[in-house]
Amino acid sequence: MSKEMTNNSAQRLKVYYIGNELIEEDSIHIRVCEKLKGLLNDVEFIRLNDPLELLEVKTFPIVLVDSALGIKRTMVVDSPQMLLDESIVSAHFLNLAFCIKLCATMNKDFKFKAICVPANISLEDAVNEVHVKLEDIKREC
Repeated sequence: MSKEMTNNSAQRLKVYYIGNELIEEDSIHIRVCEKLKGLLNDVEFIRLNDPLELLEVKTFPIVLVDSALGIKRTMVVDSPQMLLDESIVSAHFLNLAFCIKLCATMNKDFKFKAICVPANISLEDAVNEVHVKLEDIKREC
């Protein structure tokens, strides 16, 4: 993470998410973030309207939460190439993957961690798994 985020307990971890509540497979992570928003005081959840907003983020790694098809457990992805497999849920995911690749191309210091939530997981399991992944990421930063 950037110098201003490292070893600064007063700084909240920023977690970005984007999705479409109208598509069931693309909404579990939105519900997870909304639920965790009230439970984790040291995490700031930021909903993006457009994946291009990632270009404005200057603190790395960028932490994202998104839904994914074809996975059984919540996992963390930190390679842009891993985002373009068959686990794409909706058209925005292509845009998100494109924006991540664009950010990586434009900034040699760019790093990200995407917490990918199985699209068919229960809300309770998803909340617990994302919480664990966020704690792991906070320790790494």
